[in-house]
Amino acid sequence: KDVDLAKDFFLRCVKERPDNSKLEGDLINFLWQNERYADVVEYCRSAVQKKPNEFDMHEYLARSLEMSGKTDEAVQTMQQLIDRVADRDVMVNAYLVLLWIHQHSKQYDKAIADGNRILSEFRDSARIPYTRYLLSNVYTLKGDSKEAERLLQQLVDADPDSLPPGIVAAANNDLGYLWADEGRNLPRAQEMIKRAITIQPNNAAYLDSMGWVLFKVGKFADAVTYLKKAVEVEESADAVIWDHLGDAYQQVDRMPEARKAWEKSIELYKKDPRERSEEHTSELQSPCNLVCRLLLEKK
Repeated sequence: KDVDLAKDFFLRCVKERPDNSKLEGDLINFLWQNERYADVVEYCRSAVQKKPNEFDMHEYLARSLEMSGKTDEAVQTMQQLIDRVADRDVMVNAYLVLLWIHQHSKQYDKAIADGNRILSEFRDSARIPYTRYLLSNVYTLKGDSKEAERLLQQLVDADPDSLPPGIVAAANNDLGYLWADEGRNLPRAQEMIKRAITIQPNNAAYLDSMGWVLFKVGKFADAVTYLKKAVEVEESADAVIWDHLGDAYQQVDRMPEARKAWEKSIELYKKDPRERSEEHTSELQSPCNLVCRLLLEKK
């Protein structure tokens, strides 16, 4: 886990084999995964000069600029690529990156415009289902659950063989969670989330969704089982999942564990108020949790 030393070795390899695109891609991905956004920006700025139509380098550059708080530069990077290329697949992918940039910077109306442009101008693209899914997330973040539900319903009702399995799982999970959170259609919501877990059994967000729908139907012990597994998956750092686990522990009268779970939730939420999976954007609102949080704040 010596990032600086690993970076040095990667750079030596790339210098020896400058035409090896896999080495170059591995270097950039390594830096991205370790949140070395400034390094990614520096390296990609040079790379895009040599390969002005290379999508991957533009994507890493734009995403790293956004993660560095340079939204305008990130948008400009992708817009310049769109203006320069004629390949429709590259253009679609570039608009998807723009959608992400605008979503991440909380410019939701612009993100929606990016998505709608893809839906209207690139109707034959294989990325249409993915675009609908991303748009559903944007509408959820914006607080428009009705429009998010409409888009998710389109994906859930589609022939599953016509969609990537990941989209089938995500759409079923997200719509199931939306219904569970609102206390609607709970039996069907549970079946949809079960379907998502069948496709991706170790997805922490999907396990959390199952725990939450079981919580909503009063099966608190079963909810604890799923929520414990959710937080154990890759040591989940999602504030909402820990909050749900605290709620479930409370209902089975395991208050010391509930308190620890809520404390963990607060710790993660303070670290980054946006630190929550895109499937779960509801605020940490339950009355008991609020009281516990206020007490913790006074420590």
